[in-house]
Amino acid sequence: LIDCDLRLPKIDRLLETVAIPGVSNVLVGLSTIDEAIRHTEHSGLDVLLSGIIPPNPSELIGSSKMRDMLSCLKSRYDYILIDTPPINVVSDAIVLSEHLSGIVIIVRAGVANRDSVRYTLEHLEFANANILGFLLNGVSNIKSDRVRKYSRLYDRYYRYSGVNITAEIKKQKDELENSLT
Repeated sequence: LIDCDLRLPKIDRLLETVAIPGVSNVLVGLSTIDEAIRHTEHSGLDVLLSGIIPPNPSELIGSSKMRDMLSCLKSRYDYILIDTPPINVVSDAIVLSEHLSGIVIIVRAGVANRDSVRYTLEHLEFANANILGFLLNGVSNIKSDRVRKYSRLYDRYYRYSGVNITAEIKKQKDELENSLT
């Protein structure tokens, strides 16, 4: 996991650690990749934090040193996840896209609107980025009326179709309802 938000890094705070050394330190030659990579308590998860906040984040992200660092990491890891600033704010993710296998667009429910998502898609498509999909976050607090409606429709369908709801189907329905609470 790489924190490439060199303006407002967050992963160091989530992990409750100091972000130095990190990406920016490696890119300006103050640290090696091995010095900057942190092994976490989670098996198979290493982290490369942002490092010192530089005066020129876009230049660093678009540099040949960034390309070289990503190539080095690709030879070591099966999967690399990179956190970037929002595309609608700065172009770092678009610049990085040429070095990535694909991009997952994260959309926050109740914050992002259609125009901002459309803007993001247009810019990524212009850069020929491989868009893998979307991740919708920020919906865990919503106990949806849709779940209750779905549950009622589900029950009604089976009741009127003459099919008995088995214990397993009922269990799956309950798990779905619980996971959305």
